Amino acid sequence: MLAFCALEQLGDYKRAAGDDAWTRAAIWHRTDGLPQLSCDRPAQGAEGIACMHRPDEKKRWNGMGERGHWSYGVERTDREHPTQKPIRLLLRLVELFTEPDEIILDTYAGSGTTGVAALRLGRRCILIEKTQKWAALARERMLAEEADCSLATIRDGQEMLGRRFCDFCAGGRQHAPMFLHAPMNDGRWICEACWHDPAMRADALLPTLTGQWRRY
Repeated sequence: MLAFCALEQLGDYKRAAGDDAWTRAAIWHRTDGLPQLSCDRPAQGAEGIACMHRPDEKKRWNGMGERGHWSYGVERTDREHPTQKPIRLLLRLVELFTEPDEIILDTYAGSGTTGVAALRLGRRCILIEKTQKWAALARERMLAEEADCSLATIRDGQEMLGRRFCDFCAGGRQHAPMFLHAPMNDGRWICEACWHDPAMRADALLPTLTGQWRRY
């Protein structure tokens, strides 16, 4: 298990994990991090990575004698999330700490970079994100990775991706199939955002109370 944290928090993670589960304190060196704007202390140039493992399993990783120190710049080119991790860093961590076809769980998925890295390296993943905005972004990025196209292409609604209009969105927005629900006995479609709005869902279900819904 890996947890990104402030350098000052690494000791807290070690104490919480205990000797049986603690593996190592590692570091992500942010090569182009922001300066300290208040100018009253040194800027934070790195982020801690608390490395832990299940107490009932043997420690393992694929890095041989490699040091737990990785230097990558902050994500800027494709940055969508305020704390989005660079894809190169996540690719390296996934490669070092997991095996092909293993399942990776990220309970703070954010923009979904862990999922993108997992797909690219032949791993499976489960992403959990409580903020709807970021959950939707993670889904879009995963869909783009699976379709081998850019995020812009996904958002542009290319016909090859089978996009449809939501019949409940203001202005009739288009969505990728993975964001839509369709009723068995009704020709209307409802997107994920509208589905989680109680009023919208009630309106959508009213004419099809006896039908079933299938997820696309």
